[in-house]
Order: sequence, then C-alpha cells, then structure tokens
Amino acid sequence: MPFLISWWWNRQQWDYQAGHPADAKV
Repeated sequence: MPFLISWWWNRQQWDYQAGHPADAKV
C-alpha cells in the first residue's frame, strides 16, 4: 500500500521538522 507508506513517511518527516525527532525513530 504505497499510499499508507507515503502518509506514514510524510508524518515522520513532518514531526521531525516540527521539532519532535522522538517520533522519527524507525
């Protein structure tokens, strides 16, 4: 499901830029 992957990745990137690197852990 490319859409789900894209959404998840975008969310990770957004949170990282927002100043929440804790949510960027994979």
